[in-house]
Amino acid sequence: MSATEGALIRVYRDIEGDERQIQHNLAALARTRLEIRNLDERICDAHGRVPDPDPVEYNAMLQLHMQRAMLYRQLVATNEQIAALRQRPLDNLRLQGYLEACHSIDLAMPARDLLVPAFEVATHDRIPPKMRPRSIVPAPDFAAKQLRIWSRMANSATLRTDACYPSITDLEWLRHMVDGVPVGYASSLAGFMRRTVDEAVDTVLDRIVQSESLVNGLEIGDFVLTQPGSEQRITTPRSVPEDGMTAMFAIRYADSQRVPLLVACYRPPHRLSLNEILKGLQRDIDVERDVIDRMGCDFAFTSRCLVAAVVTQLYHRMRDVGTRFGYISTGEALVFLKIRRDARFVQYSVCVPRRDVEADAETGLHRTAAAQVLAFTLRALRAVTLRRALQEAEQAVDDEAWDPTAEQSQRWSVNPDNVFNRIPPMLRKTERNIQYVPHDWRPLLEASPLEQRARSLVWPGSRGHEADFNDYGVFKFLSTHHIDPHGERIDQRPFCTPRCLLGLARGEALDKECPNFRHHGDKHMSRAQFLGRLQTQLDREVAAEDDTNCQTICRSGFYTALFKVRLASHGYTLLMKGVVRFKVRYLRHECDIYDSLKEIQGRYVPVCLGMIQTRDPITKQHGDYASFMLLGGFPCGLKPLRQCVKAGVDTGEIVDAVDAAFEAIHGQRVLQFDPEPRNMLYDADGRRAVIADFERAVRDTLEGQQVLDMSVTEAGQATRYAVRTKMMDGWFERERGYVRERVAKFCESDY
Repeated sequence: MSATEGALIRVYRDIEGDERQIQHNLAALARTRLEIRNLDERICDAHGRVPDPDPVEYNAMLQLHMQRAMLYRQLVATNEQIAALRQRPLDNLRLQGYLEACHSIDLAMPARDLLVPAFEVATHDRIPPKMRPRSIVPAPDFAAKQLRIWSRMANSATLRTDACYPSITDLEWLRHMVDGVPVGYASSLAGFMRRTVDEAVDTVLDRIVQSESLVNGLEIGDFVLTQPGSEQRITTPRSVPEDGMTAMFAIRYADSQRVPLLVACYRPPHRLSLNEILKGLQRDIDVERDVIDRMGCDFAFTSRCLVAAVVTQLYHRMRDVGTRFGYISTGEALVFLKIRRDARFVQYSVCVPRRDVEADAETGLHRTAAAQVLAFTLRALRAVTLRRALQEAEQAVDDEAWDPTAEQSQRWSVNPDNVFNRIPPMLRKTERNIQYVPHDWRPLLEASPLEQRARSLVWPGSRGHEADFNDYGVFKFLSTHHIDPHGERIDQRPFCTPRCLLGLARGEALDKECPNFRHHGDKHMSRAQFLGRLQTQLDREVAAEDDTNCQTICRSGFYTALFKVRLASHGYTLLMKGVVRFKVRYLRHECDIYDSLKEIQGRYVPVCLGMIQTRDPITKQHGDYASFMLLGGFPCGLKPLRQCVKAGVDTGEIVDAVDAAFEAIHGQRVLQFDPEPRNMLYDADGRRAVIADFERAVRDTLEGQQVLDMSVTEAGQATRYAVRTKMMDGWFERERGYVRERVAKFCESDY
């Protein structure tokens, strides 16, 4: 594959060199033009001085003409080179470059912050029994069957040479759409995989069905609609996500049937880690013997139980839909499942696209997420055709056909989320280095439309954070070109980090770990500028009834509500607490208390950036809100105390962390006066508590505080005067004692 054919990674790895080359060529153009002009003058002078030149002077003049022609050809060539360099990002890609690009976008998901949902609720409803497999066993022929699909497409000029796939510019915007999206829920992971994998699969399928030889070779003609005068097409609709799963179907045009192909199950990586997958599938799993009604406390057992529960959930949906193909996606790993003809057995194969591609330069493109799912989908399409042939011919075919009348499996009442929530957090969070060794696919590759890549091609390796990822690989261009986040819905953007908002409040440096770092510019704006711009934006959007950058989260009291808000121009994303008009004084008081706690903001209390008031109120069913306090800086691992207790966090840890938080608050001479568990959050990773809600709090010795006393009047008007409120140390000791006792009882109570 040549460099000019658009290998996406190599194009953008050299983009800075290309830009320098353009500047060099432009300078050469200027010099060339000057030389041509000088030669033109010399030619004119020669013509003017010698009307009838002698042979010697004529030869000199001819050489000048030839030199000018050569320089002009160089000028044209340089202009063409500059035009080609500028056109490369707009040119459509070939299949090979397209798969490389999709893989590079997919690499961004594990590199970004894997945001754990702030509120994860375990269900206590009755769990209906699910069909389960008897055994979960490896698929020894998975690689061979995947590569066999590519061998069937090896001789296709359509796939090998056609440049008909989205351009670099299109893919830049695709990456922008998924950039910064927190992967905390199955729905957000499904959205990420839909954009980066499913849409790529659909795009390649649309090109495959244009070739009659490919359609016949893959045996998928039943699903291709041919109409005179128009392109052939294949229709593969997907169901709405339900319980973290989506089913993919294909329309069989011969009888207009909607045929199930496969089922995808999405589990965020914090709910099914790569370590748990590798440990749980180290050996065959006999579900009844190894998992059901068994007890254990080590990591191997809990991993085996969690994997078996997730596989059972997907297996049940596959049997219910009527397909034997399915896969589990965590964004980092893919676990492909296939139900055997004996439906009591399900086979699996674990793939980690990032490591598979890095380990094998020759077959690497076949092992990207998009290429794996594409081949798996084509296998499912072909299996449906073979099954229909079995029904018509009533004879045995190869193992890709499935007898749906196989023996019914037994059932198991299980919910993977409940299994996950019963695993002690410390057991899950302990660092482990379980080795994943990619299999060698090279001996199995017979032929393919994809060229073998050079071994010297360096793929981006391990990355710590998304900001670092921009220094490598395909999309370095984006790190130097600001893309305004305005227009994306607020629920698709993560919150800014505590350090980021502290930097905004105090005028300090940017936090490169903030998921919105790329949108903040070169440095933080001032706090006053932030408040002014946000208020202007809200005034405009409230008047237009536009909720793109402001979304209600919940009602947090009789008179208050919480909103998620973003300053669209710079990407700052945080919480906003609103109150109804007649409760504004309480919000002002709380804002003053936060100002008194500025030394511990971002650690034990949220970061407070001040108050704003909109021209028109934000009207909701439970009130009209026009005054708001801006809060942020909640670490992603924060959870309410009740959820921490359910997750198995030690009560003593929680009590000590809450006590430390109140000790810090009291160190600032503030009494919280509402020390109830509902106002406390705990971060198990950082082993710290964060205290919120200071509406009732009182400050000690606040010199110059203005208090309204209606009993003191001047000329009939109430007067504000300065007071000093003195608190005894015993008050703080009593509140800390109450907090320890209250939190301990709350954690130990059977609620």
